[in-house]
Amino acid sequence: MGRTEQIELMKLRVGRALAAARGARGWSQPHVAQLLGIDSETISRIERGHVVRLDRLYDLALLYEVPMASLFYDAPGVKQDHLEELVSAVKLLDEKNREWLLQAVRAVVSKPEG
Repeated sequence: MGRTEQIELMKLRVGRALAAARGARGWSQPHVAQLLGIDSETISRIERGHVVRLDRLYDLALLYEVPMASLFYDAPGVKQDHLEELVSAVKLLDEKNREWLLQAVRAVVSKPEG
């Protein structure tokens, strides 16, 4: 895969990651646009893989409470840090589900190997 194809794939993946983060919050594109004071078509274009300015990407990551790096996890040539990904995912859970997950992790960690 050439450089141009990798860049296009990365833009698509970043757009999908942003759409997923927005969806995890249960927010619509118009709602996000209103929160940022921009046009909802801009959000749509970004999520479809159009070029996004770095400052806009930063604003979206802050709004969705996800590390900017997590938006690139599936991008070609970017190594995924599972711990950071888990932290980002857990932040999207409500308190009840975070507590359930913590109990499950404790059970797995304390389980004797065998």
